[in-house]
Amino acid sequence: MVSQKPLLLFALCFAVVMSASPSAAQSTEEENPWNREVLAAGRALDTQLRQYAHTELNPHPTNRHIFAANCERNPQWWGRFCVFHQTDGKIDWVAKVPPLYQQWEGMYIVSLHWHHLARLHLDALAVVTSTHMGNGFLWLFALEGRKLRTLLHTPASGYADSPALRDGLPAGITRFSKPITMDIQRPQKGGPELVQFTAAVTVEDNATNEIIARRTMIQMWRWDSKERVFRLRSQR
Repeated sequence: MVSQKPLLLFALCFAVVMSASPSAAQSTEEENPWNREVLAAGRALDTQLRQYAHTELNPHPTNRHIFAANCERNPQWWGRFCVFHQTDGKIDWVAKVPPLYQQWEGMYIVSLHWHHLARLHLDALAVVTSTHMGNGFLWLFALEGRKLRTLLHTPASGYADSPALRDGLPAGITRFSKPITMDIQRPQKGGPELVQFTAAVTVEDNATNEIIARRTMIQMWRWDSKERVFRLRSQR
């Protein structure tokens, strides 16, 4: 008589493989709204905006067909942004975001604003993100064709988890005591564009959580005309 155990083992393994198949995983992803595009091309804008609890549209400084959108399923808790081009209320295309941002995008958007840098012939989008724990980044993007390119990114709230921000401070837990602020400065004659960040941080003792240091830091980021990005130049 042939043993039934090998047949049962084969059936069990087959079932496990099928449950973990790409089609099953894809189905799970499609059922999760968080894995879908924020807005989709080829569809009416107003119809798509109605699926969100709150939306904010920021028009491009020089192109009336382009918008940056903050789309929130739960205001200041679950939300994402996108940049899109529309004609007569229909989305023509949605800009792709850099892979690094996709990795660190957080849970919601705190703010997003366009900045027109006339001498660079550049319209930059500043996006501040946050997690539910209050840890966030500030990103500055340039729209090039149908893609967003990162000009700079830096911690902006929560843990000040950056070697540059912790430089010169005692060991401990470094936090922002208030969110970072950004100022894009007009260049002096013949000089490069500068972005200034002001950050108030505290350092807590690892064992007692008592504040052992406070500091207000100013970072200056300088425009690199060759790579067309902003680079950290100085901090004080």
